[in-house]
Amino acid sequence: MAKASRVGFKIPDQIKPDTKPFYANAKEVKVWAERLPVANIGETSRRVFKALMEFNRALIPPKERMMSVEAFREPVRYICSNLEKHFINVGFPLSGKARKIALLSRELCDELATAYKCVVEDLLNSASDKSDQKVLGVAIHRAMIYLSAVLHQSALVYEPYPSRIWRELHTLHRLARRYSLHALPVKDIVEGEPESSTIEQIYLRVLLYALASPYKLRQADNRYLYKDLMEWSQYARLYNQGEAPPEACFVVRQDADLQPAHHSLMEVSAEHRILLLDTRQLIEKLQDHFDDEHSSFADSGLLIGADRYSKGLLQQLISLWTTAPNASSSAPN
Repeated sequence: MAKASRVGFKIPDQIKPDTKPFYANAKEVKVWAERLPVANIGETSRRVFKALMEFNRALIPPKERMMSVEAFREPVRYICSNLEKHFINVGFPLSGKARKIALLSRELCDELATAYKCVVEDLLNSASDKSDQKVLGVAIHRAMIYLSAVLHQSALVYEPYPSRIWRELHTLHRLARRYSLHALPVKDIVEGEPESSTIEQIYLRVLLYALASPYKLRQADNRYLYKDLMEWSQYARLYNQGEAPPEACFVVRQDADLQPAHHSLMEVSAEHRILLLDTRQLIEKLQDHFDDEHSSFADSGLLIGADRYSKGLLQQLISLWTTAPNASSSAPN
């Protein structure tokens, strides 16, 4: 069951615990995490997933929940990193066991996203003060990080991604803009690269990633691109519908559970909540690299990481971020 959400998030029903559980206190979560049997990744995964499931179904004040979920991030990062060997650089189709492991890794990210969505929801429902705005910004940022990870991990193993992911990403971005939080840098010592990023940056990355036909990429290129897009996203820009130049040809329907698409593939009307994505500067950077692959990155200002990719893939990305694709690149349920 899911409780009614003010902004449309998928959030499970929550009840008040009979006793105060360890996950209601960030210090206790850290102590618990330090005692996990990390040499046994299967048991560690089971315990962390069970704890997150219970955590997301317990009534906990938003600030306490925020501190506790931050303490869950490193155990989840460790688990996901260690589970990758079962579904990265292996033959496809995956075995039944490998597929279950890949889906577990994805579900851990989804549970973290749910925890941060709970914080966002509860802060919006309370009379927040100025200090709560900072917590709200971090919670939105983290929720978008993990919802993006759900999309990425789905594409890596060619699994359909869950419905509602895009609607929630759009909603979180709208909230960030409403409260003027979208351009504020948020530190991230767990993910680490970069040390800080903005909500706008996270959103642009996942929009560009979706437009890059991730289900058609090789795993290695897929992983590199997802990482590099954090840096490359600075060369893309979002416009409100009435302010966009004609070259901003990708439509983002923020009122629908839809990924971005070329304007020729998506019907829009004045009633729709629309943003338009302009990729021209990014395309110029890619084209510069494509035309002069021997230039020094330090001197030329070319895209960091672009030398990882073949000319064929660079040309493919230029095409995908310029024109409409021939076929759908997504695989939603």
